[in-house]
Amino acid sequence: MSRIVRWSWAVWVLSGAAPFAGTALAFVFLLLGIAPQDAARWNAVAGPEGAVVTVDVAIEETAAEELTLAVTGGTDPVDVAAAQASIAASFAAWASPVLRFNVIIGGAVEGTTVGSDIDVFAVPSTHPVFGGTPFFGVTFAHTGFNATRLLTNGTTLGGTVIDGADIYLNVDRIALIAPIFTDAQRPRALQRLMTHEVGHALGLHHPNEYSSFNLDTDTDPLNRMIIDPVAPFDDLVTSTAIEPNSIMSNLPAALPTALTYTTLRFDERGGRDVLYPSPIPAPGCDPSPRTNCRTSTEPLKSIAKVQFKGNGKGDLIKFVWGRGEATDAGAFGNPLGVDAFTLCVYDQSATGVVYRGDAPTGGTCGTKPCWKARGDPAGSKGYAYVDKEATPHGVRKMLLKPGAAGKAKVAVEAKGSLVSSSPTLFPTLPLVRPVQVQVQATNGECFGATFGTALRNDEGQFKAKSD
Repeated sequence: MSRIVRWSWAVWVLSGAAPFAGTALAFVFLLLGIAPQDAARWNAVAGPEGAVVTVDVAIEETAAEELTLAVTGGTDPVDVAAAQASIAASFAAWASPVLRFNVIIGGAVEGTTVGSDIDVFAVPSTHPVFGGTPFFGVTFAHTGFNATRLLTNGTTLGGTVIDGADIYLNVDRIALIAPIFTDAQRPRALQRLMTHEVGHALGLHHPNEYSSFNLDTDTDPLNRMIIDPVAPFDDLVTSTAIEPNSIMSNLPAALPTALTYTTLRFDERGGRDVLYPSPIPAPGCDPSPRTNCRTSTEPLKSIAKVQFKGNGKGDLIKFVWGRGEATDAGAFGNPLGVDAFTLCVYDQSATGVVYRGDAPTGGTCGTKPCWKARGDPAGSKGYAYVDKEATPHGVRKMLLKPGAAGKAKVAVEAKGSLVSSSPTLFPTLPLVRPVQVQVQATNGECFGATFGTALRNDEGQFKAKSD
């Protein structure tokens, strides 16, 4: 058995270090210099849905209050709720069809071999885990060898298993860095820090510090890593360049703006999918808007509405891709069993993605399937998605309608308290134009519109017709 310690956000982040060169999409495992097959990861458990890793997470009951008090000097319930949402969203950001998290508030116990699988704490810099260091966060992972280790693709491959982890946040250091962010940016900065630490707890390391161990799938520095779930190790090659603003970097190039990025970069997704290969692609928004989206034949027929009431009940995001370009039913793939769809809202703030709402593939909503084929079982007239509970991130309805030019349509509505559970956090209004709204599919398709002007754009609502 062994315990591995990884830390993040050293004091040099505040000093403005020189940017790194190179923009490859690569990742580094927690244990350096080993073959991908031997990389440490959580053990999967076989069940009716296949081999799945389910990680139980306990967040110290007072963590959000301690962080809020350190940063703001008070414990306003709105600020405390935002801190709790940031921590929870950091786990949701890593989730995939085969990697799941059960997050609860309370019950955290210090020690990697006790308590929940992952325990999260907010402590002062005098806590022994920091020992006078300048770190903003530290992660302790406990590992051991398991001869029957089960991978999420169903393969048994003996190797190192992570069986416990503790994540500590340094409230004093976080309070020190807080003034460089606006009130709206602070929840995102906390989420970015937590997302980084969760990456350590899952088995990933700092690519900027260990570039000689970076792994990629080819020599193209900007394309996605396509990981074969059946053979996740076969196409990996060493890459010495890094993604300069990777969430797993402990010294990103674009300071301080990169410290508010909350969307997994392609390198983090690649590392996750090597450690936890999934037969079903994971939903999610690309770090920046896709450039291959299908557009409307009459742009003004595409509309967007983003509304925030502050109490959850009035939160709303609505997007209609109307009078779309010619789209046959095959473009939608198979939402009933393979292809997921995600509503993505981008603005020109440093954070890029300001909302992500997933409509996962398949699944049951209540007593009925979430997705329904329209026209016939093959979906000749498209598909409809209905989830009255709006899990996981507020999406209640989605319509995918094929048709000739001017007849195709995609419409989606996210509504209610779960909208603010998005892995990117709910957007801060007003939005920074131009705003791009896209419905991205895991089969590579995309349906989008750009909104350069707005009918309304204030602290309560963004409403617009596309350009």
